[in-house]
Amino acid sequence: MDCVYLPIIAEDDFSSFRSVMHDELPATYKEWLERHAARVAHWRETHQIIEVKVKASEFAAYLRTGNCGADLNRLYIFAETIRSPSALSRC
Repeated sequence: MDCVYLPIIAEDDFSSFRSVMHDELPATYKEWLERHAARVAHWRETHQIIEVKVKASEFAAYLRTGNCGADLNRLYIFAETIRSPSALSRC
């Protein structure tokens, strides 16, 4: 079964993520949790879910290093990179 890496944002770090990602994240942490739950439900049928704790400061540094724009896709790539630095290995 393939893996999907889902970023976990701590509530006390959510506003920092909003600063980095602007309108890419919902306005409230509650909305973020609801969207996360929907993603888990969607992927659970066909993938192993790997939840990865991410920090806004580390994500911002990652973006600067790669000269990348901040978007949700990049956040998911970042979560996979943290869990699997080669980004090639599986669960």
